[in-house]
Amino acid sequence: MYINNITKISNWIRVSVVTKFKKFNYIFVFGILGFIKYKMRKEINIFSKYKKIRIYGPNISLYYTYTKILNNLFQSVLTGHLKYLELKGVGFKYKLSGNKLFCILGYSHVISYFLPSNILVVLINNKLLKLFSNNLIILNKVIYDLKKKKKINVYKGKGIIIKGEVLIMKEGKKSNAF
Repeated sequence: MYINNITKISNWIRVSVVTKFKKFNYIFVFGILGFIKYKMRKEINIFSKYKKIRIYGPNISLYYTYTKILNNLFQSVLTGHLKYLELKGVGFKYKLSGNKLFCILGYSHVISYFLPSNILVVLINNKLLKLFSNNLIILNKVIYDLKKKKKINVYKGKGIIIKGEVLIMKEGKKSNAF
């Protein structure tokens, strides 16, 4: 296993690049909120030295993708990510018990969802949920898993939405009045 020296990017971020048997590239980003390990594709070569990170690879589109991923990793360990999930509809509720989230979504049963340990969930009221994590990938996975539990009804505007998301409503049937 080959480990580059841990490079100090700023006062709060440290980066370590790990290459194992020249097949796998891992990048570890250490910051105030902890650390994140991310596995890169084997075509991408990453080097960290003297407060700079260099990315080499055959495909230019992968280069831009991984620079965006690195920016998200740096933001994750410095400030974290905060999202709000809102329930729209009559009779819909969230209930939180430990690391389980119970959703009452108008079905005949209560839907339970097991929350990962690295996501902080705060129930603001029974229709608004605050989610915070230092890993954007896991946070987005949880949000879209919850959104799949009750898809948005584009005619009535009911469902689980991210706060600030713009809903495009469809027009219902028109009556043919003479």
